[in-house]
Amino acid sequence: MINETGKETAQKIRKALKQTFPIIKFSVRSYFDSVHVTWEDGPLEAAVYRLLQRFESYETRRIGPNDRLVAVGYEWEGQRIVGAQWINAKRSFSEERRRLVENRMMEKGIRMLDAKVPDLMLKE
Repeated sequence: MINETGKETAQKIRKALKQTFPIIKFSVRSYFDSVHVTWEDGPLEAAVYRLLQRFESYETRRIGPNDRLVAVGYEWEGQRIVGAQWINAKRSFSEERRRLVENRMMEKGIRMLDAKVPDLMLKE
């Protein structure tokens, strides 16, 4: 297996995001062995996480009485690569989108603070 830095993993993630969601502006930042992806509006987190799973290099395994992270790498251009240990994604709402969803929730008598994620997704 080939080792790479979080920065190198982030570069590949940027490329994949641009190919999959060409009109959405993502912020992809690497910090040591982690990559953080953020964006406003656009695709739901679940869709982005499905793409990011391709770059997961570690999995948790039970070894004896303890759970351990084990490097398993990911496939890239015919090679097995171990990259960033942690990859996460966070979507935010623009003010306009927040107001739109809030209004749709209010029509159903649900306050935004009381809403569950499935409720928000349906109203969006």
